[in-house]
Amino acid sequence: MQIHVNTPANYVKQLAPDTRKQINALRKIIKKNLQPGFEEAVNWGMLVYQVPVKRCQETYNGQPLAYVGLAAQKNYLALYLFGIYSDDKLRKKFEVHYKKSGKKINMGKSCLRFKSIEELPVEIIAQSIGEFSVDDIIALHNASLAYKKNKKLKKIQ
Repeated sequence: MQIHVNTPANYVKQLAPDTRKQINALRKIIKKNLQPGFEEAVNWGMLVYQVPVKRCQETYNGQPLAYVGLAAQKNYLALYLFGIYSDDKLRKKFEVHYKKSGKKINMGKSCLRFKSIEELPVEIIAQSIGEFSVDDIIALHNASLAYKKNKKLKKIQ
């Protein structure tokens, strides 16, 4: 679904009523469990919970660091859990708990696809959202930048 809006309120407003209900329910869960300092915005055609640019200005694409994304696609809804994607141990823990919940998981690397919030183990998702602080995400980003710079230096030598 192509979405061209610039505020979270406008993003939600243009959704079909049932989709809006699902997205708003998940937005509440995300906001309740996010650690302080993240901002809600529209970026990359979806709702994004991100590190404000003023907290981390040096990014590879000049965009804020995304932590959680929420999108209404044509045939499903998508929840992007970028935090657990960055940590193999947390991702495996998430997948194990998800499967133990009895809910069917439909997940790519960071994208959890679903049709309604009832398909999700909400408490597991809430916990994973609360795993990282803004400082944690910035530290992961900085470690990634340092790794890439070091890798380039080794190629030059």
